[in-house]
Amino acid sequence: VFSLFEFPTMENFWATLLEMVLMLLGVVGLGAVITLSFASSAYYAQFVVPTSAPAVFLSGAIYPTVCFGYLAYGVSLLFPTTPGIQAMVALSQNGAALSDVVPLVLHSAILAVLYLVLADVLRRRVAKSKGLLT
Repeated sequence: VFSLFEFPTMENFWATLLEMVLMLLGVVGLGAVITLSFASSAYYAQFVVPTSAPAVFLSGAIYPTVCFGYLAYGVSLLFPTTPGIQAMVALSQNGAALSDVVPLVLHSAILAVLYLVLADVLRRRVAKSKGLLT
């Protein structure tokens, strides 16, 4: 469909791939943090299902983040999808150079590292509380 209507796609493949990996690591880290914060995966599912739609909305994929109020914009910055989606659209569809989206890529990298480190800390805490780690 994209080629039929001449929509630009994959304009900057390698930079898009880099951003995709960073966003993926951030999403996995955030998911692990949320999962490890609950005592049971049953509670995790009850939390994630109703919050997934607002998370997509806050990512800027549906509604521009510049139109958010200050609180909503601040919360949106905590989701790895916010800088990830904005950077990938700029790179893959608008043909932006990696240097054009450095702030978004750095934001994605910081969130990925932050959530993965926090997930490891929580994993160790849970393992220690269950006697699996000495």
